[in-house]
Amino acid sequence: MDEGKEEKARQLLRKNSSLLFGQDAIDAAILARRLRDPRAAHRHFQRAGDAINADPRALLEFAQTKLQLSGEAWRARQEDSRRQFLREARTLLERVLQLSASPTRHAWAWRELARTLRWLEAPARDVEDAYHKAIALLPEEARFARELQNLQQQGRR
Repeated sequence: MDEGKEEKARQLLRKNSSLLFGQDAIDAAILARRLRDPRAAHRHFQRAGDAINADPRALLEFAQTKLQLSGEAWRARQEDSRRQFLREARTLLERVLQLSASPTRHAWAWRELARTLRWLEAPARDVEDAYHKAIALLPEEARFARELQNLQQQGRR
C-alpha cells in the first residue's frame, strides 16, 4: 500500500481474508479501510474478536468504518441501519476514550464522537464539548476548530 501497489494489496487481502483472526484481522481491516472498502473492513474487524477491545487504534478505526457505513446507509435511505451504525460507533469511541492512548488518538476520538453525536441529534452542547476536548488535545489540527465554527454558525441560522 505504501509503495503505491493498491491493486496488489487488494488481491492479497481477498486471497487470505477468511483465514485471518485477532491482530491479523485488525491489520487486514485497517488495510481495507485505507483501500476505501468499509464493508470488507467491517468484516475483518468483526473477525478480530476480543483482540479489538483493548486496542485504541483498532477501536477508533472500527468506529470510523461504522461512520463510513452510516454514510452509505444514509445515501441509500436506510435510516434504521444508519442510526444503528452511529450508535455502535458511539460505543466504540467512548471505549477508546476510556483506554490509555496518545493525546492524538484521544483527540481524533473526541472529534469523531462530536460528529457522531451531531448525526445522532444529541444536544448541541454535547457536540461542542466533544469538539472542545479534541481541540484542547490537538490544537494544531485546524480541521477541529473549523468544524466547530461551522457547527456554531449553522446553529445561529
